Amino acid sequence: MGIPFERCGKLVVATRGEHLAALDELEARGHANGLEGLRRLAGDQIPESSRTPAVSAGCSSRRPGSSTTARVCRLRQEVETLGGEILLGAR
Repeated sequence: MGIPFERCGKLVVATRGEHLAALDELEARGHANGLEGLRRLAGDQIPESSRTPAVSAGCSSRRPGSSTTARVCRLRQEVETLGGEILLGAR
């Protein structure tokens, strides 16, 4: 059993000064959860395709991936059919 996914990475940017605290929290949670390859970026380190004059900082990681909601729902059905349980908000 598994969920097919694409390892596409994530880039989260701050476009206002008040977003920096949320970016700090996101970075701290990523490190606490063992996210590999997480790094803080200054505005000029953000890839040009994602940069706008409003972007002041960002966090980047190549490890995160994505899947579709339909795939996740099918896995949930399989797990529950087999008598398993999905726990949310747990490590």
